[in-house]
Amino acid sequence: MPHYNAKPPTTPWLMKAMQPSTPRVKLDAKFYGTIRKVKDDSVVPEDQYVVFLAKDNAFAAILPLYHEKCVELGCDQEHIDSVKRMLGRMDAWRKANPQLLKNPDARGEKLAG
Repeated sequence: MPHYNAKPPTTPWLMKAMQPSTPRVKLDAKFYGTIRKVKDDSVVPEDQYVVFLAKDNAFAAILPLYHEKCVELGCDQEHIDSVKRMLGRMDAWRKANPQLLKNPDARGEKLAG
């Protein structure tokens, strides 16, 4: 039995084996499906994405702030431009579909978590 002052193991494979595994947690409790990246068609694991809908009034109010934050953080121009285009598409969709706009809720949902 090692003494309480014993040095921890330094062998990389042993250190990795001793680390508690982090369970993957599905982040989005309301939606499910397969999300793929356009650039390479790879599947995004469910512990790495959340879904918001264009009809969600809260999301529509927050997305411009996301754009501003991306600029502030110095994100690459391609990403900033894509967010701006998404804002335009979302605004156009919301103007064309005012009857579908709503405040978010989860009433009646079978939430996954």
